[in-house]
Order: sequence, then structure tokens, then C-alpha cells
Amino acid sequence: MSDFKFEMPSTVAIDSYEVPNTSSCAPIEKLSLEEARAAIANSSTPVIIKFFAPWCGACKESAPAVQEASCNYRDSARFISVDVEDAEALATEHGIDSLPTVAVFKGGKQGERREGSGSVAEFTTLFKKMLGK
Repeated sequence: MSDFKFEMPSTVAIDSYEVPNTSSCAPIEKLSLEEARAAIANSSTPVIIKFFAPWCGACKESAPAVQEASCNYRDSARFISVDVEDAEALATEHGIDSLPTVAVFKGGKQGERREGSGSVAEFTTLFKKMLGK
């Protein structure tokens, strides 16, 4: 008989960061410029985008909170992250000038957004409001 036990990894890659694995769902998918544009234009459900940069301390700080808060709304929206260094044009098109920024897109148009870091509770409240729940 084997003594093997499966254990969840203690860290997980979210965006470009290794952070503690506190989430109960899969990481938010990171998309390229063209993939993000297609998601915004073609999604029949709301798309919530987290704009970040690898050098952004507040982005790294808030990554686990955004990740965890998104777990409760994956059936109502598509959650993606976009590195503004790789998708500067998308950030410019949507007036993203502060990081991190979380924005909702419905029917190809940007709706509510929030700039700055926050807690799981704050992002949960934000996603609830963005999705009309």
C-alpha cells in the first residue's frame, strides 16, 4: 500500500505572479491583445477584464483577491486578465491609465470599472454589482 497523498500546490501562477494558492477555482485566463478584443466583441455573456502589469505591486497584491472573488461568478461572466505591456492598445482604447483596473464589458461596450487593489469582499461586492446580482 502506498503512502502517497495528493496535496494542493502551495503557490499558483496568477497572471505573471507566483502567489499563495488560496483559490477554490481555476486561475483567471490570461489573454493576448487579439484574444481579448475577440472576447469583448463576441461574448454573449459579460466579460470582466483585470488589466495588470508584471511590475505593478498593487496588481500582485490584489491578484489572489480578484481570483477568489471571481470563483462565485464564473457561471455569469467570463473572467480574463490582460497584461497592459502586451496589450497597450487595448488599455489605451478603453482609457485604462491606472493599475490594476477591473472593468466589465457587455455587448462589446465597457461598463463599470474599478481602479486599485482591494479585498475579496470588495471584489465580490463589485462583481455582484457589475453583474446585477
